[in-house]
Amino acid sequence: REPLELTGLMASQTLASLEQKVQEKLKMPQGRVQLLPDKCSYTFTYTSSDKDRSLGLLGLGEGSMLTCTVHDFDPKLVDLCSESEKVIGDNGEAETWTITILSYGKKA
Repeated sequence: REPLELTGLMASQTLASLEQKVQEKLKMPQGRVQLLPDKCSYTFTYTSSDKDRSLGLLGLGEGSMLTCTVHDFDPKLVDLCSESEKVIGDNGEAETWTITILSYGKKA
């Protein structure tokens, strides 16, 4: 696919608003587009907590490049569950165990 250029963005806009503009431009349903930092310069991905952060705070400005992935799954069928347990050992140190499960499909 050819690069997509968006104009008229402001540093104060959120990552969520940028995703929405990309979805509209690509004519994709809501929740199917995910923006990732340019693979050449970053080794991380945006998380859901970044959605409300401003583009400027995320280091995005004029000429920034992002990778856009389009998901072909139904987001209503995705479920993310997380449970944690904190245990205090005999030596008084706290240990926290967390399990996170991402499941896809209808609930039984």
